[in-house]
Amino acid sequence: MPRKNKGRNRNRKTSGIGSTQGRQRDDVTGLTIEVDGFGSITSDKVYDKNSSLIRNTVGSPSDYLDQLRSFEAEVEFNKSYIVYTTRQVDAEGKVGATRTVFQGAFEYSGNRVKSARLDSMGQVSDSGDFGYGGTNYLGVTIAQPSSGWSWMSAINGALDNPSSSTASFDIGMETPGAITGNYAAVVSFGNGRFFYEGWENEPFSTNLL
Repeated sequence: MPRKNKGRNRNRKTSGIGSTQGRQRDDVTGLTIEVDGFGSITSDKVYDKNSSLIRNTVGSPSDYLDQLRSFEAEVEFNKSYIVYTTRQVDAEGKVGATRTVFQGAFEYSGNRVKSARLDSMGQVSDSGDFGYGGTNYLGVTIAQPSSGWSWMSAINGALDNPSSSTASFDIGMETPGAITGNYAAVVSFGNGRFFYEGWENEPFSTNLL
């Protein structure tokens, strides 16, 4: 799966563009699909760390989630995008958020994904001290869309190719608060609709799709 949280310095440029003012509260649930290994996933629903969705995608090493105070995740999906947002609180109370956006073509039939093509991925992460972001060309079709492991295998295989990276940035990795890399290209992924200013403060508060 995409990179784990590294963290981010708060004395930095915000991790998005635009404004949250006037955005719709995310209080609507949508389509529910079944993905083997991930369980039942309802668009716009927030899941806790005991859910099969989180346990089977984040639970490595096996005790990682148990060391956290909380870990929550939300998936939103439509025909062109799938957005996976997480929020974690570690044992010391430090809060982090990561948003991963897959762009492609997705068809649904009943409570199943009929077909899925992943064209590209954008990701931004913030966990208080450091941050990072990146965009990648994926160019893969999910062989078995009903299988969670098929999704993970295809994504990891695409990300293992060094040429898949099209833009990236780090914040505070070399100098506190300093941005290294192509920040603008990453946060403008999807015209900035997903990485608007301040998204990490309330990552589940907005209807994105």
